[in-house]
Amino acid sequence: MILSVCIPTYNRAVLLKETLVCLLSVIPKSEAGKVEIVISDNGSTDHTEAIVNELIKTSPIAINYFKIQENVGYDRNCMQVMQCSSGQYCWLLGDDDLPTPNSIVTLLDEIRKNENVDVYLGNKEDFYCVPSQSMKSKKILDLSETKIFNFTGPQAIIDYLQMNRYLIGLFNFISILVIRREAWMAVKNYEKHLESKYIHIYMVMSILWGRKGRLKYLPAVLVKRRWGNDLTAGMSERLHHDVNTYYGFSQEILKDPKIVRYVNKLSIKNDVFSWAVRARVQDINKFYFVDFPFLFSHYWSLPIFWFKIFPLLFVPGTVLKIARGLYRIIIKRETIGLREACSC
Repeated sequence: MILSVCIPTYNRAVLLKETLVCLLSVIPKSEAGKVEIVISDNGSTDHTEAIVNELIKTSPIAINYFKIQENVGYDRNCMQVMQCSSGQYCWLLGDDDLPTPNSIVTLLDEIRKNENVDVYLGNKEDFYCVPSQSMKSKKILDLSETKIFNFTGPQAIIDYLQMNRYLIGLFNFISILVIRREAWMAVKNYEKHLESKYIHIYMVMSILWGRKGRLKYLPAVLVKRRWGNDLTAGMSERLHHDVNTYYGFSQEILKDPKIVRYVNKLSIKNDVFSWAVRARVQDINKFYFVDFPFLFSHYWSLPIFWFKIFPLLFVPGTVLKIARGLYRIIIKRETIGLREACSC
């Protein structure tokens, strides 16, 4: 088996069906014996099992379905789906994302080049609940062609970080990650991070930076990501979670303070700033007395902190709401009212 498409899922029967139907439509019949679909169901209480079993009856592609009897959390479910796979490479695919028409062919062609790649990093496009409602997408790296990164030393990691435009280039979105299964299974001491909700980030960082792995960047769009479907509760909680995760993982795996500083700068540049803005709009008192001190303790030595985070203490909430609304409409090309009308 060349490629396992590994889908961890929980209580998303309708969206999972859409993903599976789309996936089955983009796997060429000539490659049916080279691709398998592996689903790990994290104790779903909806009709996920029935939907999968119905598709298994007619699928020309092997669909292997495993159900955990109770919800054990995303991290353990992610580990489970990888362990149940048998492919040389595993594509971690979100249960609500849609593969693009050329995704499978592209990945199989890349794998067959036999370049000893440990991780492929593809690209994505964002859409709302209806795929036709696309958003403006930007490249993850400042590259227009494929490139292989050999992480043989600190400078190679810094070069990669400098090319990153967004934190997504640090592996937080599973559906653009295709990982050599042998490399994944060789990672040790991951158990202490099984409550992080980001186990895949730890595993990929360990493969590439802890074990001096090899990454290939693919400019090709592999997947369409369903935007606005995040299950994380509050903005403040998400802010603290992301900061602690990246700060902790980079400290443990990278160790070099200079490289950790690059990770912190990249974190604040986009995702952390975005969550901070939303946390500030959602609860001004909590931002002043909890969130800002927390961010200060991590990032006070970075100039970008004083230019991007510190001013949030003084900008009126109304101004932030207006600015964020304009950003969503003009920059992200969000359709007014679409998110509120969406049922996903």
